[in-house]
Amino acid sequence: MTEVRTCFLADEYDLSALDEQIPYMGFTSRSEYLRACITVTVHGPALAEAAGKLDPVTQGWIQQMREHGDRRHDDEVALLEYIGKVGLPVIAMKGLKTAFKALKADMIAEMLRETGRVFSEDDMWRILNAYAVYHKVEIEEYRSKTAVALYEEAKTE
Repeated sequence: MTEVRTCFLADEYDLSALDEQIPYMGFTSRSEYLRACITVTVHGPALAEAAGKLDPVTQGWIQQMREHGDRRHDDEVALLEYIGKVGLPVIAMKGLKTAFKALKADMIAEMLRETGRVFSEDDMWRILNAYAVYHKVEIEEYRSKTAVALYEEAKTE
């Protein structure tokens, strides 16, 4: 295993408070504590023992956040599948902003039907935007094929 050095920004007061609490949780350093948090987040609470025995509250919180992340991922997949079924033509022909306005209520209804949960409008916009970026080629091809077909149809009339 290769260890990678990383850094992050944290509030000075919070970091100081964390440093005071770490020894009481059985860790010798901030790095050891953060490695334990990372291990539990990535591999699940079953490895908490190997991670240095995080306290049950922290371990529970990490597990809760991990489960939330898994559900959110599944929700995003459901929304992306829906956008793939109905959104591509609208995005291609009307643009992203108009597609969002036109599909917003339908996306909410589909999310509630599929998952029982719904994203905020900001999250739905971000996901729709990500879809448009990832499927840029397909969107442009659809737009071009449709424009050519309309041109050919108009030419024959």
